[in-house]
Amino acid sequence: MSDFPPSMRHVLLSDPHQVLLDDSLLARQSGLIRRLGKIEIYSGNPVLVATEPHEQMGVLMFGTLVFDEGRYRCWYMTHGRGDHFCYAESDDGAVWRKPSLGLVEWGGSRNNNILFSACEGWSLANLSVAKSVKEENSDRRYRAVLFMYKKTNHRGPERGHYIVYSPDGIHWTPPEAAPNVNCNECGGLLWDETRTDFVDLNKTGHAVEMFNREDMRVGHARCTAVATSDDGHIWSPYRVVLMPNLFFDEPFDEFYHLHGFRWGGSYIGYLRIYHNTPDCGNAPRQRIDIQLATSRDGETWQRVCPGENFIQSAEPRQWDFGRIAIGNGPPAVLGDTMRIYYCGQPTDHRGGDGLGGQGEMGLRKGYTAKVGFAVLRKDGFVSLDADGDGYLLTHPLRTGEKLHLNVDATRGICRVELQYPDGRAIPGYSLDECTPLLTNQVDAEVTWKNGRDMPFKITSAVRLKIVLDKAKLYAFQWMHTR
Repeated sequence: MSDFPPSMRHVLLSDPHQVLLDDSLLARQSGLIRRLGKIEIYSGNPVLVATEPHEQMGVLMFGTLVFDEGRYRCWYMTHGRGDHFCYAESDDGAVWRKPSLGLVEWGGSRNNNILFSACEGWSLANLSVAKSVKEENSDRRYRAVLFMYKKTNHRGPERGHYIVYSPDGIHWTPPEAAPNVNCNECGGLLWDETRTDFVDLNKTGHAVEMFNREDMRVGHARCTAVATSDDGHIWSPYRVVLMPNLFFDEPFDEFYHLHGFRWGGSYIGYLRIYHNTPDCGNAPRQRIDIQLATSRDGETWQRVCPGENFIQSAEPRQWDFGRIAIGNGPPAVLGDTMRIYYCGQPTDHRGGDGLGGQGEMGLRKGYTAKVGFAVLRKDGFVSLDADGDGYLLTHPLRTGEKLHLNVDATRGICRVELQYPDGRAIPGYSLDECTPLLTNQVDAEVTWKNGRDMPFKITSAVRLKIVLDKAKLYAFQWMHTR
């Protein structure tokens, strides 16, 4: 059993909190199936809707919604006699306010929540916000990318991401005269408060030829690419990291946004799947759903349960029919659950309402973008399930004083063994000496009959062998009490 590759050790071993979206931590497993977590849509949706005269297209969360600085904060885009970068906040995440900021004059008044408006003759087509607590310049603690272009030449040299900065998320520097990076509109910054560099996840400007299962050409497909920068000015070339795969995807499926964030020792991405399917059969047509992707460094990505929707667009006449989007911020944790906020529009990608009408042309009917949320078990993006007997064995990991599991063993049992790096059970920490877990908890402490803390004096790193019988494992975390 080999250790991690040396180039990966700092990525995989640095965080005591680990979800199980990929197999990077695992040296061996048997009898386990990775399944998506169960989403519950909040019955009171939508919670954030158009209320202002400049929000004619609604609240478009090609933006960011996070719990930050003790409150829920949403940076979003809207259109209405101009394109606007706006702000809303909430104490509970359900009742929202749009503060009068006094920053931008619109309609003869500064009594609005607009942070920035595109200049006359310009379009603002996308935005996202990120935060870095490691940034030495406090005036640049928050950064945002605004995708803008001139309406008279939408593919001209002015097209691209303009990066702006803020000390508080409210007062932003004006965009520079030229874009910081020429790119496509469907992009966004990676949210990781521990990083000072920039990672842009963007829809490719070029297309990849696609073939169906009979090897017949079916056209091209938009893909996901990544570019990085140390300073926000000099960028690497974009590199394709995700593309549709006809083993999992329908012909004509394409990738739009990938919005990502740091979560423990992983990055998690919400991948927008555009079903660009012609009218044929019962396949989804011109709708956008959300699937999951993951990364260990923010730059190399893989899909999670490919082809399976994490959040799916609703049926016609619903506020979230047709087009789903999620910003780049991490979920808000409330006790044993998480809230994932998403934007919905009641039209498909081409403006249809799913019933033969042109929904996007009927704004007076309420066909505007709105924001709601879904509830998920804490760390419950995926689980490793044992329908019968199963186990996993990790590579050697640094430990803490206590080990906690996010596990559901109400129908079965879960036990843990600590092993030396060579695979021998550490005396006192074998499977037989483990107190069985028979519960459903997001934070269940693992104990052994000897009652001692983790064996630091025995080894600096241990392997975990977690045995499951009719049980689900979502995550584990090493706790430090000293």
